[in-house]
Amino acid sequence: MTLCARQISKSFRIPKPLTLFSSIDLDVAAGESVAILGRSGCGKSTLLQILGTLEAPSSGSLQLCGKDALRGNLTQLRLLKVGFVFQSFHLLDDLSALENVALPARIARRSPKEALERASELLEELSLSAQAHTPAKLLSGGEKQRVALARALCNRPALLLADEPTGNLDRESAQEVEDLLLSSCRRYGTALLLVTHDESLARRANRLLHLENGLLR
Repeated sequence: MTLCARQISKSFRIPKPLTLFSSIDLDVAAGESVAILGRSGCGKSTLLQILGTLEAPSSGSLQLCGKDALRGNLTQLRLLKVGFVFQSFHLLDDLSALENVALPARIARRSPKEALERASELLEELSLSAQAHTPAKLLSGGEKQRVALARALCNRPALLLADEPTGNLDRESAQEVEDLLLSSCRRYGTALLLVTHDESLARRANRLLHLENGLLR
């Protein structure tokens, strides 16, 4: 099992006591896509950040590829095992598309040649070869999100987490990114977990769950 979460909860004490969610159990297998729907403020993004080791839960256990994902070198585990796709792209504007995609491999200390070859391969697969040397700030929204997806896949992660990946896109670009997310999951055997308000996207996943009143069902 790629991701195994047990009894995950998140509570806050400030400004007043609040339990965002509790007793969440979730398994995601290699090559499986799981979508989580929920209203704004229900905790979808916080849950995704916990499952991606960006934030600690208040209680519970989390395993990623059989390793304890709440202890040890979480930065290294996250770098090598998890890819993130955010609504706002988070690209470095003055770097080219190719340089943005290669960044995770460079941070993982791959050689410049290996990192750029991997980035070029991904850009070609996502039909972005023509934009490889274009600064990110000059790309369209749909192009930026495809570059962000390529970057997320650069280190061949076991788990891909997507937070409202089509939220800032027009319908045509959103459809293209949806297709790429799901096909990439199948092609690479990557486990995909996405949170979204978009029911049409959510229903394309293998499993659809709802986060409501602090419970995931």
